[in-house]
Amino acid sequence: MEGFEKEFASYVGVPYAISVSSGTAGLHVALQILNNERNGRIITTPHSFVSTANSILYVGAKPVFVDTNSTMNIDPIQVEKNWNSQTHGLLGVHLYGLPFEIKKMMKICKENNGFLVEDCAQALGSTYNDKHVGTFGDAGIFSFYDSKHLKLGEGGMIVTSKKNIMEKCKMIRSHGMKKKYLHEYLGYNYRMNEIFAKIGRIQLKKIKKLVAARRERGKIYLEDLANVDNLEIPLIPENAQHSFYRFPVIMKKNTSRRKDLISLVQRKIGTELSTGYPIPIYKQPLYQQISKRLWMARVSSFPDYSKIRCKNAELIIRSLIELPTDPWISEADIMKISKVFKSAFEGL
Repeated sequence: MEGFEKEFASYVGVPYAISVSSGTAGLHVALQILNNERNGRIITTPHSFVSTANSILYVGAKPVFVDTNSTMNIDPIQVEKNWNSQTHGLLGVHLYGLPFEIKKMMKICKENNGFLVEDCAQALGSTYNDKHVGTFGDAGIFSFYDSKHLKLGEGGMIVTSKKNIMEKCKMIRSHGMKKKYLHEYLGYNYRMNEIFAKIGRIQLKKIKKLVAARRERGKIYLEDLANVDNLEIPLIPENAQHSFYRFPVIMKKNTSRRKDLISLVQRKIGTELSTGYPIPIYKQPLYQQISKRLWMARVSSFPDYSKIRCKNAELIIRSLIELPTDPWISEADIMKISKVFKSAFEGL
C-alpha cells in the first residue's frame, strides 16, 4: 500500500498521498480534518454525484449549493456571492475532467480564511497551469471506482502538500489510531484493500497512456462536433488539460427529444450513451425532506432545499448527453459514434 501511495504522489506531484477505501471515504476524512467548526456552511456544486454533498453532512456541516457556469463547473462569481461569516470552505468538483477556475477559487478561499478541497474523482490526469488538479487546495481526492481513469473496482486517494493533514488522514482512516490501540481521533475503517493497492500500482504504470487515449478520443469529438448548430461542446482554456472522463455535450434545441436521440444513436452504434446525473443534488429526496431524513436537522437549522434553484445547472442537466471516451473503444469506433450522433442530432 505504501508503494502505491508513493508512486501516486510522484505522478500527481505532491509530497503525500493517503490511500482510502473509496473516493467518498477520502472526502469524508479530508473534511473531518479541515472543518474545525460544527454547524457551519461549506459551498459546493449541485451538479455532481451525491457523495460530494453528503460528505459535508457527514462532518456536521451544511451544504450550500451554488450555480454552475457554461463550463458545467461551479461558478466563482456565485461562490463569492454566497460566502458569509458562517462559511468554512469550498468543495469544488472538476466535472468530467475539466478543471474548475482554480485560481479564482483559491483567491476567494484565501481572502475568507477558508479551506479548499478538490473533488478529482473524474479528473485523474487533468492539469491547470501545468500542475495536476488536486494539488492546489488543502487536499485533493481521487476515486478508483470501476468507471474511473484508474479502475480498481473500488478505492480512493487523498493527496496533500501538508504534513499535518497527511498524518491526521492516516489516523482517521484507521480508527483514529496513532499507534496500536491508541486512538487520538474519531476514526473509521477506511483503509484500502492491499490487493486493490497492488492492482493500482500496475495500472498506474499505464496511466499516462490511458489518459492520452482519452484525450485522443476527446479530440475526435471536438473536431467532428465543433460546428454543429445548437450543440454545445466543452470549451477548454489554454491553461488547462482535460482528461475526458466522458465527453459531455449540451443540446440547445429539442431537449424534449433527448431520449429519442439517445435510443436512435444506440441502435446504430451498439454502445450505450448516458445523460449523467438526472437531477441536481438538492432535488434528491434526502435534501428535499432533510428535516425528516437527518437527525442533525432536528438540532440545527438547515436551508430549505426545496426552494433552491440553480437555473444554469438545472438547464445543463436537462440537456446533457455523455459520449464515451473509454480507451478500450477504438478510435475508429469513436469516429463512428461521433458521425452517427452528429447525423442524428442534425436530423431532429
